[in-house]
Amino acid sequence: MLDFSTGLSNGYGGQYFVIRNLKNDAEGNTESVAYGKVVSMVGDQITRGTPTDKKKSGRLKMMFPNLGT
Repeated sequence: MLDFSTGLSNGYGGQYFVIRNLKNDAEGNTESVAYGKVVSMVGDQITRGTPTDKKKSGRLKMMFPNLGT
């Protein structure tokens, strides 16, 4: 089993994801297995880059471009 989390970076960093091992080491830290950017979309529009007045409704989708690395 792994821990999967997403979040928002402060400033202009955008959204991110982190996958970690559940086991803590001797210092209480967990090892990151994978991490990277998240691109969220509603329908065919990027959520953070689309002006509010031009946003359409639709299904929320998330893309993890670095998940395979």
